[in-house]
Amino acid sequence: MLGQDPKEVVNHATRLSWFLQECLTLGTLRGFRHFDTFMRGREELVLRVYSITQSPTCSTLLPSEIDSRSILPLPELTSPLDEDLSRETERTVFLITGYAKYRCPYVWLRSHKELLIEHNESDKENPLQLTTTDEWKIKDIKLWQIVAEIIFLTIHADNPFEIDFDFLEQLPAQESRLLNHSLLKFLEAVYVQSDDSFVDKEFQLLFNYKLEEEEEGEILKSRNRMLPVFKVELNQVSIYRLIHHEYDKHYISAGQLFQACGLTITEGLFLFELKLSDFEVDFLNSQFPFCDIWVSVEMAKSMASALGVDYELSLLLDNALDDCYSSDNVNRNEMMHNWIVPSIPHLQYSTRALLETRFEQVEMLSSNRKIRTQISRMRQRGIVMKDKTQNGLVRWQVTAYEHHLTKQDVWVDYGSIWDSMQGLLFDLQTLSREGRLVKNERVLPNNIMVGNMPLKRDHLNHQHGLQQVYIGYMIEKMMNELNRISLKDHNTQPIENSTSHHIVFHDRLDMIEQELYKMKKKGNKRIEEIEVLQQRCIQQLNEINNWKIKFEKTRQSERIWIFLFILSALFIVYYLYKINITVK
Repeated sequence: MLGQDPKEVVNHATRLSWFLQECLTLGTLRGFRHFDTFMRGREELVLRVYSITQSPTCSTLLPSEIDSRSILPLPELTSPLDEDLSRETERTVFLITGYAKYRCPYVWLRSHKELLIEHNESDKENPLQLTTTDEWKIKDIKLWQIVAEIIFLTIHADNPFEIDFDFLEQLPAQESRLLNHSLLKFLEAVYVQSDDSFVDKEFQLLFNYKLEEEEEGEILKSRNRMLPVFKVELNQVSIYRLIHHEYDKHYISAGQLFQACGLTITEGLFLFELKLSDFEVDFLNSQFPFCDIWVSVEMAKSMASALGVDYELSLLLDNALDDCYSSDNVNRNEMMHNWIVPSIPHLQYSTRALLETRFEQVEMLSSNRKIRTQISRMRQRGIVMKDKTQNGLVRWQVTAYEHHLTKQDVWVDYGSIWDSMQGLLFDLQTLSREGRLVKNERVLPNNIMVGNMPLKRDHLNHQHGLQQVYIGYMIEKMMNELNRISLKDHNTQPIENSTSHHIVFHDRLDMIEQELYKMKKKGNKRIEEIEVLQQRCIQQLNEINNWKIKFEKTRQSERIWIFLFILSALFIVYYLYKINITVK
């Protein structure tokens, strides 16, 4: 007989320990209008609900269905406290337990049994059948959800966690302040965890799809990996958890966390006093699709707590995800996972379904078991990357921070300076021409004209003074574009477009290069469609050939059987003929 999966047992035990911690927190709180609580030992929380309804028809609490395999005995009432609980008349008493032997929470009714449940002597000491406790093993159910269900089913309260302000006003000032703070933290947790926007996670892939669109660089393409991540959104900013199998641990995109909290990367680096060994930028990969401040999960937890967003990111930073890993196989175009999303049907399970599904939890597979899904290395929904401008800004700030820490005259990465400045100027020029700003469509030139001096991207690596000249030149260009935008905003009269003939030469080249890039993308897309059609035709031809081969084999087999049948018939006729001759 097979036992339970050890990993599942450990997971439930870990979740139960967190549940008991929630019980301890709620057991120390007072001031709720509809109930009060206190701890009775480490594994038992007593919940007393006020103002019960005396009519048995008003309650929907029923004992769970039991058989010989599901009876869960409760310790006998032996203490005076148990006897007092059973004799309660003004409050309905429930016992919420997290016994280690059951590895999940259960709720027992300790008073008013004759009013709230159907009378059945065999069901006297069985736990209540609640939706929250039944789904605890398959969903992320919190203690407050169990309490809310109990109160709603018992007294039908619209707000189960309503505060009794009269009680708080009667307390001493210092005690009232401490209790108010604790209640606010608890209600904040309830509010955040009950908001769907903080619950759902998404699966996405970090991938440099622009490298795949280039015709050159086959060696770089072979090293271009698809990096699986979990994603949540905070203040409309995506925060990622990198779960690729090749890395020794999971990493969190702290730069995105800083942005969601209104901080720049430089501010975040100085705020948390990060050392260079505390984070990764591109994992020593020049083609890394998403340069950021990648930190460990534990460090991200401390950052989230300091920034006050630990509740919002609780699902992304959950320890239950530590064993989740995925990896891509470049040669076979597939992704391998040691986890699944239970909400996706088995027959529909695919990479596309993973990328399009929002989910609350994942389920770990048993040891040595993996699930494979096919992947496409083309640009599609759910595949994200930063362009050269965004990656350049990250590298630039990290290099400056490194220079500050080492106190050395190190060179700033010239490529990051060039890409950042050109990308910002491109965006400003697009806005000044009333164009639509699309970050993924930036076209960055590798050479410009500064007056009559040609300046290439690689030149910035030769002289430190040339970097300063370029920075000053680009800042002035961006200031001019900002002034042009502000002038357009102040003009109320429509003005004829008379400046189109005076655009500087390299700006025209940028526009031409952008149009050529768009034409190239359209051509590549058309070629891809033709290739897909060609592959379908080849597949159909292969299917026809396979059918033809099978048909020939079938006909050949039929001919053999017909020949054997005729041969057998001739043999029988000959045999009968011989017998007749012998008889005569």
